[in-house]
Amino acid sequence: MKKNDTSLKPYFLVPLKVFQDKRLNLTLVCLYRYMVYKQGENDDAYPLIETICKDLNLSHATVSQGLNLLDKYGYLKILHKKDKRGRSR
Repeated sequence: MKKNDTSLKPYFLVPLKVFQDKRLNLTLVCLYRYMVYKQGENDDAYPLIETICKDLNLSHATVSQGLNLLDKYGYLKILHKKDKRGRSR
């Protein structure tokens, strides 16, 4: 890899603690990195689970469980949207 290889951009840094956390398998690290990549300037990310599944070639169950674990471990916070009747969607 060349020092100024632009074919790898855009890229971003991931905290070392993500790679050192023994609770996180490679799928969870990949999912975390994807969510960091998708976040906007206000630290929000709203990709649909179906989009994540397609982009990462993962099952719906794997993505859903992975997001819940990342939330439980404090790497992201899941906010559930509510419809007009106040039910979670």
